[in-house]
Amino acid sequence: MLHDSSDVTSLMLRSTGLEDWHVERIASSLGDNTRLKYLNLNCNNITADGVQHVLSLVRNHPQLETLA
Repeated sequence: MLHDSSDVTSLMLRSTGLEDWHVERIASSLGDNTRLKYLNLNCNNITADGVQHVLSLVRNHPQLETLA
């Protein structure tokens, strides 16, 4: 999905129809990223299961400043 995500500093994915499995892949793809500061997942189809992946992403990316 994000083959070389090491330089990504922001992802604006508002209203893109994302579901839980998308969030899981995004979180996995951003595993080695140390620069992500802004992530917008508003207005998508993310359930409590998807939120667990978002929380994992937040825990693994302390440099994240904004989650929307």
